[in-house]
Amino acid sequence: GPDVELRRRAAERGERVWRVVHTPHVMVRANAKNTARTLFVLYPGEEISSSSQPAVDGHWLHLSDGPLRVAAQLEAASGGEASQGGSSGCWVLSDASDAGLGRLLEPVS
Repeated sequence: GPDVELRRRAAERGERVWRVVHTPHVMVRANAKNTARTLFVLYPGEEISSSSQPAVDGHWLHLSDGPLRVAAQLEAASGGEASQGGSSGCWVLSDASDAGLGRLLEPVS
């Protein structure tokens, strides 16, 4: 079901929430490219928040928040609150239509 706490934090930050719709999972990577190192995976129904704007930034979403089970990995990858640098952190592809996979995540807010 909805990740109520994540949605509350996202709303406070003015971020959009996305739900994983692709099976069996999607890869979260260290950079916004398919060849970047995989940090962890997200499963269908799990939600993340991101300040990325796909219309402007393309289909890669920079994760701000995610499921509790990946909180430690997210924190480690982003280097704590201090680094809001665009190149570091955790990235997930929201749409892989050009690879024939369609939508990987869809916005819920």
